[in-house]
Amino acid sequence: MNREIAEKLGVELDEKGCIKTGLIPVETSIPHVYAVGESIGHFTNIDSLNDASAVASLVFSEFGKASVKAQAPKEEVRIDQYAEPRTGVYVCRCALGEIDGEMLREKIEGLPHVSKVEFMDYLCLNSAIEKVEQDVRRGDVNRIVLGACSPWHRGLFMQNALRLRGIPQSIIDIAEIREMGVSPHKEYVLEEVMEKVFDLIKLSAKKLYGADVYSEPVVDINQTIAIVGSDLSSLIAGYYAGKRGINTYMLLPAKPTISDELSWIYDELSTFNSVKLIESVKIKSITGYVGNYLIDYEIDGERNSIIGGALIVAGVPVEVIPDGLDIENISILDNEEKKGKVAIVCTGIVGDTSFSRVSCPPAIKRAIELAESGVDVTIFYSDAPGMGRFEKLKEKAEAMGVKFQMYMAGSLDTEMGEKPVLIYNNRSGSRVKEEFDTVVVSPGLKNDSLYAESIANMLGLPMDSSGFFKTREDPVEEINSKLAPNELATNGIFPSGIAKKPLDTEGLVIDGLSSLFDAVSVVTKKQLVPQSGWVISWTDERKCAGCGFCVDACGYDVRYIDPETKVAKVRPVLCQGCGACEVACPSGAAKLRGLNAKTLIHMMDSIV
Repeated sequence: MNREIAEKLGVELDEKGCIKTGLIPVETSIPHVYAVGESIGHFTNIDSLNDASAVASLVFSEFGKASVKAQAPKEEVRIDQYAEPRTGVYVCRCALGEIDGEMLREKIEGLPHVSKVEFMDYLCLNSAIEKVEQDVRRGDVNRIVLGACSPWHRGLFMQNALRLRGIPQSIIDIAEIREMGVSPHKEYVLEEVMEKVFDLIKLSAKKLYGADVYSEPVVDINQTIAIVGSDLSSLIAGYYAGKRGINTYMLLPAKPTISDELSWIYDELSTFNSVKLIESVKIKSITGYVGNYLIDYEIDGERNSIIGGALIVAGVPVEVIPDGLDIENISILDNEEKKGKVAIVCTGIVGDTSFSRVSCPPAIKRAIELAESGVDVTIFYSDAPGMGRFEKLKEKAEAMGVKFQMYMAGSLDTEMGEKPVLIYNNRSGSRVKEEFDTVVVSPGLKNDSLYAESIANMLGLPMDSSGFFKTREDPVEEINSKLAPNELATNGIFPSGIAKKPLDTEGLVIDGLSSLFDAVSVVTKKQLVPQSGWVISWTDERKCAGCGFCVDACGYDVRYIDPETKVAKVRPVLCQGCGACEVACPSGAAKLRGLNAKTLIHMMDSIV
């Protein structure tokens, strides 16, 4: 398939049959033709998503305007809170499958307070959204049940489309008739599946019956990106933000160390008027929330601060070598001439982390150069010396006589005599001593532990023993890492590069572009609405004693005690609708709009 595509587009292939890319790993040999995922040897969902996000950043930097149309919402329709509910149920035939729609219609029309039932071929089309809007504006309905897909599939699109048309989110609910009704019960009798679908619609209608009607809260966005960190991913993000003219602050705690091939990126950052490069900073505090992060920093004892709408948190890379090596007597891998018998030790597994992706490819490339000049080279590794697209490179090295020797992680030792002696446990567990003329180590890269710990404390991020933020497959974070590899449940903060895991140059470039895409998706908006829709927390200030229990219970920094009124306040845009505050509140002041105890009891009564 790659060969056929390459011939049609005129792009080059590498020795593995993957589309050949350059320093920017998704750019092909043809300008403005990009390759992602399996076509370039990236086979995981996370890699493919990062590739696609990277391409989006590149395209935006070249051609883009704001990623969201400058479309102002229509004036909000005023819904009388105390008027008798008139519920419109709009069912998507696409989501129904083989269910008898007419029979389902009769059942829905028999529900209390349902004034209108419409079946539409595709509820997510603009024509369907327009029909719902017209029904509300005419006064035919004042509550909306959308019988459709999951909110995470098409539901959010439908809700946002109605919001832009002035329909309050508080009168809309999605009955997930496909994901919760039809799809999981395909083997059941159709009549039973229809009953499940009917129950889902009935629950939504009952939920809306007692819903509070209110205007949706919004937060203004500071349209500036703040980048903290000094690894290559931070420079990549800053460079391409600058190309597009996005206002960007770059706070570099340390001078970046990058290859000669990519040093031009650092050199050109100062040429962008929209990018302010601030070096040798010490981050003192990060406060605020999406759209308005306040970053306080210090340079030579002088304090300053900036505000950013989105925050990219990159790493501060430091070298890591295998345990047991005497670094005072063993040099780091370099381009100096070598003779005789040379050992190159890759930093593989250290603690719970593998650094082979960072350390082995440059070790193999250098071994090939040395082998070409007649040097006897052995590469020592502890897990995987040639992963993914570097497998062919390993095969080339072996064909040139480079030897590969596995050592058990944590078993290395050295003796320094006339010549260095490398001591290790081999694959079988035997203790081996081997003398070399030269021993060098190819280091891994990890996040500086002091920097990582301070940032983790400021942002409340969990961190592992190697100084990497736990953002993937971690039970603390509810964002699905396979769908959003650079996102946290805390909206507006995007970890990148060495901050997350060991990455080679290619990985750092991709990660920088990918995190920039996520940040741009925030700062190109003028306002944001709550992530969790209309199920958000609020405070009945008549009951609030200012005890702060709800503040302690909230895991999203939503609640705080107002210093003047001494009652709990809410930052709605951060609320995830989890209800922890309501459980913790001893006085009943903390509540969730749309999902209170009374509504839940009514919903259960309707189907039990």
